[in-house]
Amino acid sequence: MAALVSDHMKAFRNTKCLEGGNIRTHFHQLTVLCDQLTLLGQTITDRNYLDTLLASIPHSFEGSISSLNRASFLTKTKITADSFRAFLLDEYECRQLMEKEDAKAAKTGKDGKDSKDEAFAADSSKKKDKDKRKVECHNCHKKGHMKANCWDKGGGKEGQRQRHHRSMGCYQWIRLGGVMGGHRGGV
Repeated sequence: MAALVSDHMKAFRNTKCLEGGNIRTHFHQLTVLCDQLTLLGQTITDRNYLDTLLASIPHSFEGSISSLNRASFLTKTKITADSFRAFLLDEYECRQLMEKEDAKAAKTGKDGKDSKDEAFAADSSKKKDKDKRKVECHNCHKKGHMKANCWDKGGGKEGQRQRHHRSMGCYQWIRLGGVMGGHRGGV
């Protein structure tokens, strides 16, 4: 019996999610192992579970974990295994959406045209991009866009910044409030 508990504990501690792996499946595997350990009479504390979660995820999530840790420190809020899991699942799902959007954008252009059509216009667009960096907005006086594309008050795209997913950092800070507030609903 002791050998069985030891084997399950090793499996629980050493289970890792590989880079590019499915975080949801990984967390499910850890939950199954934890449940099996509980049935064998071995209690896993929330702190031990959180430590195992932290050690088991890919390095590409370190920035997200750092953000969560910093927010927890600033708000003096304790991170639990459940809140950490909910936060990381949100981040994982956001990354999956971004990958799909990036793949779609690579296949088609902004206006829905095939990217092959845009390749023929690449030389002329490079010239426009260089000129665009020098353009100053007559609304906010920042360089890189014109008033028609300005998100600030009085601009042609006023108030549209909140709807653009990349400007929200994968909803990290908004969803972080939901995780830290004790519920998983997010926005």
